[in-house]
Amino acid sequence: MLPLEALAHFESHAPDFVVLDIGLPDFTGFDVCRTIRQSSQVPILFLTARSSEIDQVLGLELGADDYVTKPFSPRAVVARVRAILRRGGSNSTATQHSDLLFHCCETMSIHCCNQPLDLTAYEYKILAILLEHPKRVETRFFSPQKGNFHPTQILI
Repeated sequence: MLPLEALAHFESHAPDFVVLDIGLPDFTGFDVCRTIRQSSQVPILFLTARSSEIDQVLGLELGADDYVTKPFSPRAVVARVRAILRRGGSNSTATQHSDLLFHCCETMSIHCCNQPLDLTAYEYKILAILLEHPKRVETRFFSPQKGNFHPTQILI
């Protein structure tokens, strides 16, 4: 996929993780990273043959979460991706879920169309769970992930 196609795909599909190479046709992976960082905090990993210190520093300074040089161990790359995803990919606790919804865990607030929603504690918890897992069907049964009853069970 060419860089311009990749950026268009990124804008329309909002991926959970981005892997970039520096050597791309038309422009560099640094340019793609810079463009992505203007609108998103999605985790970015550079996977490239360019191993100079300046390239590594530049990639990380532009906003990449990690930088891996070739040759690499596939297991090590998978472990790095998992570690980045475990950390949430960035230091930000705010997440833009769509053009309409913005969720900030730090302030426990959800905005719709740039207006804060006036939610009760349970309404906030339910909406936060739904935003966290947009393609998962939630039930009102016991949640083994949380080790307790789900807020939907308590509310219902």
